[in-house]
This record gives sequence, structure tokens and C-alpha cells, in this order.
Amino acid sequence: LGGEIMDLTKAIIYVLVIIGSYVFATQLTGFRLRKASEDAIEALFTRTASYAVRMERKNQQKFNLLSEEKKLKSFSYQYYSFINELMLDIGWRKFGVSPEVFTVANVVLSLFIGMILLIVVKSLFVVLYMCTVIFILNIAVIFSISRIGARKRLRKLIAAENLICGNISRGIEEAVRLNMDLFDPEVRPAFALFLDRWTMQNYSLQKALALLSKDLGHHSVPLLRRVLIFEEEHRPGQEDMFRFIMSCNIREEERNAVRDRCFRDMNINFALCAGIVLMFAFMCIGTFPAVVEVYKTAGGKFVLALLFSTLALAFVAVQAMQSKRFVFKPKKLR
Repeated sequence: LGGEIMDLTKAIIYVLVIIGSYVFATQLTGFRLRKASEDAIEALFTRTASYAVRMERKNQQKFNLLSEEKKLKSFSYQYYSFINELMLDIGWRKFGVSPEVFTVANVVLSLFIGMILLIVVKSLFVVLYMCTVIFILNIAVIFSISRIGARKRLRKLIAAENLICGNISRGIEEAVRLNMDLFDPEVRPAFALFLDRWTMQNYSLQKALALLSKDLGHHSVPLLRRVLIFEEEHRPGQEDMFRFIMSCNIREEERNAVRDRCFRDMNINFALCAGIVLMFAFMCIGTFPAVVEVYKTAGGKFVLALLFSTLALAFVAVQAMQSKRFVFKPKKLR
């Protein structure tokens, strides 16, 4: 008991010495740890934000020069489009979170988690491997969360498209103005900005529609392409294209219900399988002391990292599969 009291006394003395030294140093030099930490964090956010803005401008200039064929082959453009769609679905795009801002923030978050893992695991190779997995996993988690918002947003966008298609004979400007109050508040600002760019800021129709497509997402691309053709040519019978889009939207609503049910079952099955694997691993660690000793070695840590990354990459694969276009094939006749 006496030894424990002495150890506690020494710990208290050490703490008091540290506090006293800090107070003396702050009085002597004017240094404030809290203010220095706040300044460092602010400088980090400022630098990362400015870097993201520079990357956004650079990407916009590069992507504007790409043809449609090159855009399909460009990995950077496909990644940009995918992340931009995620930001729209989850609702972060209206707060100014661009794909570049999200990517930079994801890198910083992955490195921060990696630094914490480095303290625990003490293996640089394992941590670098895990940082890559965590970066991809963060995107997959955001995609999984955004699916609820994506479904709601798609319904609102389809309703707006049907309203425009029903009045397209008056021209896109009149079709948008007449139905502005009927658009859902979530998609209304994008159409209002489109009218402002085209009629007030003297944007060309092609550029205004391209920016509107970016604001609305990939679902509106077929409609806006037909709008551009209709406005430039005004040939008789072109209104039939938009009636076809309305019928396609009706079929898409029916198919989305089938797709959502399939994806829900897929996610439930994956969660059950992952839960069984994790339960087995934890039972082995908790039941056999020798297993704990093995996992303390470098090889054991790598095995644990491999187990986590396998589950994480399986989750990523499941979410990537759900992000692909759903193809409905006609039933074969018996």
C-alpha cells in the first residue's frame, strides 16, 4: 500500500511540475497552446480548401476540352462524375462540397485514421495498406448512405422532367417558367439558375444546359440533349421525343422499385455474412489465449488487417455493383 501511495505522489508531483512549467513558459514567452492549435487547424483547413479550389478549376478546364468519347474513357472524369453524383444525392453539393473538396477531405481523414492506427499497430506497411482501404471504404459508406437521398431526389427530378416534357412545345424557357412553382424545392434552384444564366448572364444555350446537367446529375442528360436539339432545329414532330421520355420515366419508376428490393436483399445478406465472420474472429480471440499472442506479432497484425480489408473491399464491391446501370432483359419464352 505504501508503494502505491509513493507512486501516486510521484505522479501528482510530475503533473504539477508540467503544469507549472507550462504556466511559467506561457507567462515568459506569451505562447498559448490552445491558440496555437486553433491557428494550426485553421491553416490546415485553409491550405486544403485552397488546394481543392485550384484542383476544381483545373479539372473544369480539362473536362471542358474533352469530347464525349474521351470522357467515357477518362478515369478522372468518371471518378469526378461519380463523386459529383454522390454529393448531389447526399445533399452536400448545395453546401459547396465539390468532388475535389470531398477527395481532399477524404485523404486527410484517411491519413488521420492511419496515424492513430500507427500508434496501435506500430507497422508502417500495414498502416499504408489500411489508409488505401479506408479511403475507398469511406466512398462506399457515403454511397450506401446516399442511396436513400438518391431515391427521393430521383423521384423529384422525374416529376420535374415530366412537367417540362408536357410543355416543351412552348420552348424550354417557357416550359421551365410555367412550372417553376410546381418543381420540388430541392431541384427548383437549379432550374432558376439555368434561366438566370441563359437570359440574364448571356450564356449560350449549350453551356447553360451543360451546367444544368452538372447541377441535376446524369439522369437528366438524355432530356437536356434532346432539349438542345429541339431548340436548335425546331423540326415538326420533335415533341414526340419528349413524350417518349415521359413514358420511359414511368417505366423507370416501376423498375426502380424492383431494383431497390434486390439491392436491399443483397445488403442484408452481406451484413449477415460479415457478422458471422467477425463473430468467429472475436470468439477465437476471446477463447484461445494463444491466438491473442499470435495477433500481437507482425504477422498476426497483418492477418487482422487482411481480414478487415477483405470485409471492407467486399462491402465496396457490393456497393460498386449497385452503382452500375441496372439492365432489364426481356423474359425468355418457354
